[in-house]
Amino acid sequence: MKRLKMMVAVLALAIVPVLGWTSIAHAQKFTNNVDEGHTINSSLYSAGKTIDINGTVNGDIFCTGQKVTIDATVNGDVICAGQDVTISGKVNGNIRVAGQMVSIDADIARSVTVAAMSFSLDANAKVGQDLTASGSALNIKGAVTRDAVVNGTDIIFNGKIGRNVKTSGSSVHLKNSAAIAGNLEYTSSSKPKIDNGAKVAGKTTEVKSTKGRGSALNRFNFVTYVFMLVGLLAIALSLVYLFPKFLIKQTNRINESFGRVLFTGVIASFVIPVICLGLALSLVGVPLVIFILVAWIMGVLLSGPIVAYYVGQKVLSRQKNPYMFVFVGTLILVTAYYLPLAGILAMMMAYWLGFGTLIMSLQDISKAQQPKVKPAK
Repeated sequence: MKRLKMMVAVLALAIVPVLGWTSIAHAQKFTNNVDEGHTINSSLYSAGKTIDINGTVNGDIFCTGQKVTIDATVNGDVICAGQDVTISGKVNGNIRVAGQMVSIDADIARSVTVAAMSFSLDANAKVGQDLTASGSALNIKGAVTRDAVVNGTDIIFNGKIGRNVKTSGSSVHLKNSAAIAGNLEYTSSSKPKIDNGAKVAGKTTEVKSTKGRGSALNRFNFVTYVFMLVGLLAIALSLVYLFPKFLIKQTNRINESFGRVLFTGVIASFVIPVICLGLALSLVGVPLVIFILVAWIMGVLLSGPIVAYYVGQKVLSRQKNPYMFVFVGTLILVTAYYLPLAGILAMMMAYWLGFGTLIMSLQDISKAQQPKVKPAK
């Protein structure tokens, strides 16, 4: 019964975002820049090296880029991934973001979920509901109305938390302006450092670590789920944006020759390691092994987006929006990973199908490049 409940919960995480993400089908704007004073009366999609969004967006924002800057009034959610992400202004929904460096200085009506190497909730920021953050260096200076769950290496609190705080990290530091209205629970090798001006109204309790091996479902973590989801989406959306014909060609091949593509992927997954092992036995073959391994890694990275597009196309058979195919397909693939037994099979099928169609594409290119020999008279 417990496992059944967990399965239902994981499936719900897929269904709810799918319903929310369908708004992208009605988006009127696909742009990387929105000027101050300009109003977008729809959801907004952005992908590129630099993204700069100002003005007002009466809908959700979906974006991925190297440098993302949002200083706008957003009457919806913000779901973004990037190397350097800065969000300010006012967000009347949720913020879900993943990146290397993330800074939030906004007034958020609902919750914030962040996965980042370095994260700062700035002093003027206000979270209307809950904060969930995971990363390396985390600095919580703003206000959180309800609960905060923070996992990282170095964690600093210097703002107000309306209810309880749960932390897990090597170092937890409550500075002078920190004020926790409820309890503080920590999982750490050392006690939290609490400055004289810091206040914890409830109890401060150490929670023993219960980490252990188990299935992906038993190790389900929402922050990890979001991080995997946004990471795969970043790759898939980039492919749709830059190479749409490539994805269409690969998915058409899977539709036309599903069994052959799957068989090719399975055989290649066994043959390639054997070839690499054989070449590695000779010094001459080592450079070629490195080349094959790099190509193999690239193939694995491309397999996920290809199959995500294929799955989304199958589920949304009446849709024609390629971005919708990617969004929905990625949600299904990442969620399937957390299902017992079926998760492993789903990931292997995705790898075999994606890698199989890439191998067959290389075969087609090779045949096209072969010179045609005219028969002798």
